[in-house]
Amino acid sequence: MIKWDHTAFSRIEDYIQGGSTEELSENDSLILDAMHEINSMRRKYGRKQATTYIRCKKQFSYRQAESLYENTINIFYADDGIERQAMRNMLADEILKSA
Repeated sequence: MIKWDHTAFSRIEDYIQGGSTEELSENDSLILDAMHEINSMRRKYGRKQATTYIRCKKQFSYRQAESLYENTINIFYADDGIERQAMRNMLADEILKSA
């Protein structure tokens, strides 16, 4: 089971930006895996189904699942908070995929 840790996102972001050369803790690896799952599910099924899946399968609270979703979008598409540029990048990715 994943232990919820708000600081994990900055460690994961540093890990990705550093070229993934360092070792992640087991918990951070599980969070990163969950983020990949959310990103993949969001692309196919949308936000609601992705966060519901994480809440049920990974035993996250609603707030934790929503925070994980937002941080997933930020890490894969932008810097902080779901900003306009992050949303633009996400929508552009979806448009290119559907073309």
